[in-house]
Amino acid sequence: MVAGILIAGLSTKPDTEIKQHLEDPFFGIKNDLRLLRTVGKQLITFNSSTGLTQSNQDLLVQPGQFEAIFNDGEPYNVIQQLVSARKMYTDNSAGLTKALGKFTISPKFGFSIQNQQLDTDIFLDNGEEVVDTDFKNRTNFVESSVYFENSFNFKSKDETWNLRLSTPLQFKSFQLDDGNFEETRDLDRLVFEPYFYAMKKLSAYWEANASAGLRNDFGELQQLYYGFLLNGYRNLHRYNAPISEETQQNYSGGLAYRNPLKQLFLNASYSYAYSENNLLYSSKIGENGTIILEAVARNNSFDNHSFKVSGSKYFRKLKTTLKLNTSYNLSRRQQLLNNTLAEVNTQSFNLQGNLEADVLSWLIASYSGNFSTYTSGFEDIDFQQIENHQHTLDLYFYPKENQYLSVGGEYYGNSLSENGDNFFMNLGYQFTFEKPKMDLNISWRNILNTDEFINVYNNQNYYVESSYRLRPSQVLATLKFTL
Repeated sequence: MVAGILIAGLSTKPDTEIKQHLEDPFFGIKNDLRLLRTVGKQLITFNSSTGLTQSNQDLLVQPGQFEAIFNDGEPYNVIQQLVSARKMYTDNSAGLTKALGKFTISPKFGFSIQNQQLDTDIFLDNGEEVVDTDFKNRTNFVESSVYFENSFNFKSKDETWNLRLSTPLQFKSFQLDDGNFEETRDLDRLVFEPYFYAMKKLSAYWEANASAGLRNDFGELQQLYYGFLLNGYRNLHRYNAPISEETQQNYSGGLAYRNPLKQLFLNASYSYAYSENNLLYSSKIGENGTIILEAVARNNSFDNHSFKVSGSKYFRKLKTTLKLNTSYNLSRRQQLLNNTLAEVNTQSFNLQGNLEADVLSWLIASYSGNFSTYTSGFEDIDFQQIENHQHTLDLYFYPKENQYLSVGGEYYGNSLSENGDNFFMNLGYQFTFEKPKMDLNISWRNILNTDEFINVYNNQNYYVESSYRLRPSQVLATLKFTL
């Protein structure tokens, strides 16, 4: 598989305009093998996955940023960063599945090896290379694992109980070094990550579920490099710290109602996550909004509460389906902001609705809407709350069996931006020929000729307004043949 990405954009600050251009060609090749064999009443499984990926990024920002770091505080024209990243990996395992009455046992043994390499260089005006090793990476990261996983399933005959327990045990080894630094980071850990799930049918329509699990996450190469790396015109990051170790506890519970006869479905759930990490991330924010992020060896914690409710109902007389989904999240974490330890809090609320109706035999209507709020802050200071709106209405007309007409409108709104209201309208027509078999499609995109789309968001550190230049109104005709 081969793919390439090209991203370009303009960012306007009150006193300047910034151009950012990213070329991100990507190459990947992968081989997956799976063999299944039955030995008596046992199922034997062999799995193997091996692959190689490579990416060579070229990021160009005009004018140059972080003047105090790269050019003694003086403005300059261009900063360019070249990144070469490569990953080779293999994961191989053999497993057995055996039924013992109401129980099913599935042990699996395997090993995996992954090698990642990261090379980065930064250049300024006239191709002048930044030679300071603090702004270069020659990183080699090797991760290996030997694991034994065992899962137990229990299902009662009447299917009122469904229980699952998995007890994976892994020995993980990490080694990281950089050709520009003498220091080498390594880590060996024996990891146990149990997970339990239980489902109980309370009646023909009601059921309850609960789960609990323990996870251990370790650093990926994207969070391990020694030298600074430019992540866009506003962010300069590096993780010159020990390999990250995070232990996460997850708990959840839910209640579901399913009535196919009345075509009514309801779900409600609550989940809680608590994690401890050995690294704390320090952000230094400049007057122009730029952020320098570094990892600091310091124990800290994170917790998150999540509530979700969803439901759907089909109204037969109206031939209409209504769906509603809502969620609320509350999280807390610690962060170093300009060398000050602060507690960062975020709250988010989201409400989604969808309505689909067969109005007439030749007319179908579809509406979807989304409303969300986001509030963040640190300590006792809250930033302004953001409200986002998105509404979409589509009408589909079927005057004859071989043709249809579609009319669609979209609205996007944002509470922070004075020019945050965006309207779009599209028109489409399709005619199907029987002989020869082909489809004629005519679409009129962006009928209102909207030339700009504005998106606004904020977090605990900054406020960002992004403006996107859009293609003008256009008409496109296509023919599709069927042989």
